[in-house]
Amino acid sequence: MPGGIHYRPHGGDHGRWIKLGRAYNRKPSEPQDDIPTDPNFPEIVLRGASRLNPGLQQYYGRLPRQITHHGGCYTMTEGNWPLIGPMKTKNAFVAGALSGFGTMAACATGALCAGWVLGTRLPEFAERLSLSRYDDESFLRRLQESASTGVL
Repeated sequence: MPGGIHYRPHGGDHGRWIKLGRAYNRKPSEPQDDIPTDPNFPEIVLRGASRLNPGLQQYYGRLPRQITHHGGCYTMTEGNWPLIGPMKTKNAFVAGALSGFGTMAACATGALCAGWVLGTRLPEFAERLSLSRYDDESFLRRLQESASTGVL
């Protein structure tokens, strides 16, 4: 299984649970309302996570009944760069297409989008994360030639 398994404690200071995650379907698709789920997903993720934490192997084939499976899609652009900044509609802004990096990039994304909304000075790279990057064919070509989707 490729890298990208992630997990973290759950339940506060005295929690006895962990959250496991993995985006293992790498087939792009159009957005859909009813996302199909794989009934083997929890076991597959558990087995991947046990490579990082062998103690999880004791749960093979015996996951708790109260397990919750949240499925979803990672929204991403073709090059897997986020979209942060003004939209074509006046006074409308986007902070999206964060794919598997949403939690890790949320604070920086919020700060950058707030800068766009407030009209404050932005870092040099801000234009490259906005929709205006699609107006620069040379940049898009370089991005496409060097891009790794970097999906978690």
